[in-house]
Amino acid sequence: MRTYNDPVTGLDVEERQTRYLRPDWRAAAWWLAHVFPEHYGPNAQSWEQVLDAYDAEQTALEPTAGPDDPHLAELAERLAATLAC
Repeated sequence: MRTYNDPVTGLDVEERQTRYLRPDWRAAAWWLAHVFPEHYGPNAQSWEQVLDAYDAEQTALEPTAGPDDPHLAELAERLAATLAC
């Protein structure tokens, strides 16, 4: 803190200076790890791992219908009837 006499007004003025520390990267890293643990946490997966897991999940969900499936035959008949009109 600095105190001086202002020559224009003749009043004593107290001047305070605030010094801030440089930002610490560890605070940002902690925040990211706790807010987005799936991306930045200790068990985060790489983008390739996420895509591989998604592909495996989608493959497991896909129905395996063959050409002998009765639902496909019915759908083909309905499509042919609609296109014939």
